[in-house]
Amino acid sequence: MFLDPIANLVINIKNAINANQKVIVVNHSTMLEDIVKVLKEQGYINEYTVIANPKNSALKQLEVTLRYEKGLYSRKNAPAITGIKQVSKPGLKIYKNVINLPRVLNDLGIAVVSTNKGVITNKAARNLKVGGEVLLYVW
Repeated sequence: MFLDPIANLVINIKNAINANQKVIVVNHSTMLEDIVKVLKEQGYINEYTVIANPKNSALKQLEVTLRYEKGLYSRKNAPAITGIKQVSKPGLKIYKNVINLPRVLNDLGIAVVSTNKGVITNKAARNLKVGGEVLLYVW
């Protein structure tokens, strides 16, 4: 069993993009659902659903449909997520106040931040004037 669910989500997304897969399935948690909700609001994924695990009805899973778009210079579909990186890890949590919130690629990407207002982007955290734990960078 994998102990860090956020790292598991990041690795699954990276592997699916490299293999041109459209759907990934990860174990459900409230934090992961909030992260995926932010990714959907920002247009990085198409949709997500919470499904029951067929082997154990007490456990739920998240089914995430990744977003692919027609590339400008190729006929192949390009993924909306070109890069994703986990910032906070179980052994080292990264907290930033509102002044020091990161800017990902000059605000072309997003940082997913866990605040006392919920899991939101770095831009929304700046507007709400709150800091928190920086979870992911997505571009």
